[in-house]
Amino acid sequence: MLYTFLFAALAARFDQCGPRTPRLLGLDEAFAGMDLTNIGVLYRIMEALNLSWIATSQHRIDLSADLSGAATYQLLRVSTPQGDSLGTLASIWDGAQAHDGQQSALA
Repeated sequence: MLYTFLFAALAARFDQCGPRTPRLLGLDEAFAGMDLTNIGVLYRIMEALNLSWIATSQHRIDLSADLSGAATYQLLRVSTPQGDSLGTLASIWDGAQAHDGQQSALA
């Protein structure tokens, strides 16, 4: 519930700054402990307010049909016989399903 007021206040401030102002939010663990229904409500609110966001989470953020599109970039721990390293996974959400893209391993 509190996010609704916060997002509305930020959108109003962005409106005051003019149409060329990026409407970008940074969210850290914003959806932790929330169920998919409430996450979907927040997606709809952010889209209605024309907000874009970057979110961090230790788990993949659940995407739903309430979100018209998103790009997700994950850093993954990869265990190999030579030891642990980092890997990445990029995917695109089209409003209905995720399309996993390029995977890579980092040294």
